[in-house]
Amino acid sequence: MAASASTRRFLLLAALALTIAAAVLVGEPRHAEIAQATAASTPQVPLVPPVSVDAMLPPIERPAFRAPQRDVFAKQRPVLQETAPVRRKAPPPPVLVAEGEVAAAPPPAPEPVPPPLPFQYFGSMQLEGGPLVGYLHQGEKAYAVRAGDVVEQTYRVERVEFEQVTLRYLPLDVEQSLVRRGRQP
Repeated sequence: MAASASTRRFLLLAALALTIAAAVLVGEPRHAEIAQATAASTPQVPLVPPVSVDAMLPPIERPAFRAPQRDVFAKQRPVLQETAPVRRKAPPPPVLVAEGEVAAAPPPAPEPVPPPLPFQYFGSMQLEGGPLVGYLHQGEKAYAVRAGDVVEQTYRVERVEFEQVTLRYLPLDVEQSLVRRGRQP
C-alpha cells in the first residue's frame, strides 16, 4: 500500500512538530534544575576591583624636548675632501726592433674545444633494409636520427652504427662520437 507524496509529506511534518514540542516541554524544567544546582555548588568568590596598569609601574622619565640648534632642513653644500690622484699602471714600453729584425709573435690562442655532447645514445634499429635509425635522448626529449639529420640546429649526424653514433658540432666543424649507453669506448 503506497501513500501519496502529499500524505507522506504531511506525516513527516507532523512527526517533526511533535518531536520539537516534546523536546521543549521536557527540556525546560531540566535546564532550570541544572542552573540552580550549579549556582548552589559554586563557591562565591569576592570580586577584586580592577587595578590600573599605570598604578603598578613607576613613571617613565623622559628628557625635555629641545629644539635643534640649527636648521636641519637648510640647504647645505657638500664637503669635498681632497683625494690623491689615481695612479694607473703604465703600459709596458714598446719593444724596439732594429731595422731588419722581426719582433717575436705573441703565443697562439688555444684552439677552441666543442662542448661535451648533451645526448645519450640508447641504440639503433633497422627496418626491412632501410637506413639504420639511432635513438638519442636529451633530458625530456628523444630523437630518432639518421645519417644527415641535423639535431637542435647544432649537431649533424654523420654516421649511425649499432654501437655508436658520430655527430658533427657545426659551429666548430668538429666530429664527436657517442657510444651506446652502458658501453665503454
